[in-house]
Amino acid sequence: MMSHRTPVSSHTEHTVDLRTGVRLAYVDQGDSRGLPVVFLHGTSDSWHSFEPVLPHLPSTIRALVP
Repeated sequence: MMSHRTPVSSHTEHTVDLRTGVRLAYVDQGDSRGLPVVFLHGTSDSWHSFEPVLPHLPSTIRALVP
């Protein structure tokens, strides 16, 4: 599995290449030791649907948004 990082303002956009050939993109924001919260979107959507919410989260939450 290979991981790539691209900084995007206050969060970091990642991609992970799975062994199946699928590339999974997600955003990671907040304290890596903080309470993890996974935001899930619907079909044909992306993490961008949560982009307006991310700046308002406390820094004690680790937001993981695929």
